[in-house]
Amino acid sequence: MIEVSRKDAKAQRTFDNAASVDSVFQNLCLLRFGFQATFTSTTVVLFHTHEADMADSPTNIRVLKEEGVLELTWPSNQVSRYPFYLLRCECPCASCINEFTGERILDPATVPRDIKPADAELSGNYALKFKWSDGHMTGLYSWDMLDRLASHEGVETVNLT
Repeated sequence: MIEVSRKDAKAQRTFDNAASVDSVFQNLCLLRFGFQATFTSTTVVLFHTHEADMADSPTNIRVLKEEGVLELTWPSNQVSRYPFYLLRCECPCASCINEFTGERILDPATVPRDIKPADAELSGNYALKFKWSDGHMTGLYSWDMLDRLASHEGVETVNLT
């Protein structure tokens, strides 16, 4: 059994298969989740690689189908507008990203330019889950991922203050 925990003890997970924790897992943690993994016997400690703690939940979430964007207002009064096409192309699920290497599998050319969510829902207090108009529905868009994606050139971000 292997225990995986964040250094700040906010999250913890246990794995029964010790063989699954190796350098591939380290790469996955860093590339997909933004954590640095270190190993000591049967314990894996994940260090957040960003200066700030985990991203706070947005204070307002709007799916603007007519405009083709997801609009998030963050606690800092920053508003980020994510084009649906960009979100679908950045899907973090195992069908779109190789779980072991972090390499993107999804070819953006296969995503319809007019993609939009058929449905959107919260997943706990940490992510959004979309059912896309192309039938895809397995990606969880965590607040951390969306916070990092806000600096992408395709995302319009403004400060309300």
